[in-house]
Amino acid sequence: MDSKNDSIVSRLRYLRGSKIQLPSDHKLRKLFGTSGCNDSAVTAQSSALYDVLNEIVIDARIYFMSKGERELAKKHLDFLSTMRSSANDLIIFDRGYPAFKLFEYCISYKFILLMRLSRIFNTYIDKISLGCHNFILTQGIKSIKVRIIKFKLPKGEIKTLVTNLFDYSLGQKAFKQLYFRRWPIETLYGKVKHQLEIENFSSRTEESIYQDYYITIFVHNLISIASKKSQCIC
Repeated sequence: MDSKNDSIVSRLRYLRGSKIQLPSDHKLRKLFGTSGCNDSAVTAQSSALYDVLNEIVIDARIYFMSKGERELAKKHLDFLSTMRSSANDLIIFDRGYPAFKLFEYCISYKFILLMRLSRIFNTYIDKISLGCHNFILTQGIKSIKVRIIKFKLPKGEIKTLVTNLFDYSLGQKAFKQLYFRRWPIETLYGKVKHQLEIENFSSRTEESIYQDYYITIFVHNLISIASKKSQCIC
């Protein structure tokens, strides 16, 4: 990352959701919900706010399947707002999150957002050329000024990002770099599911589901901190 971006990436967060399979139990099924073929698997909605540079989870939530990713995202933003000097944090969201109301919510806390957009989000944005462009998002009588960043991957796929960061010294390359800094959390759920076996719950009670989930996230953070300290010693 270029040195001119250091002030941004020193506070880089990433929001990511995932489904957690729970024990097959009638009470848990009724409480959390289901997913999969014919809604056969008892499942919970998990969401984590990740500190990308320190590789730790700073806020994690496990909720019912009826809770959407955007609802959980707001809870993470509420929590982040209580942290000291969090107003200028840059938060990366993937394409499941973009919505006008969530943009408003981030901006109300003075967070910097960087979201990936799907092709169906806005037909006018779909027609914008590659590069960085100012754009006005509207909903009813409300409007938000944003920047649209479009770039092409080596295989030809076009990625579209939206941000409320108007530092014009940062161009297409800088935002592309920032977006791809999210990769550590893409492996987070792989670690907690396969290495720490977060879905291997010790009991079928609601209380044990919450306890096991948060203990596993805590253990992940301890391992990550210990690993970083050992790297410093070397």
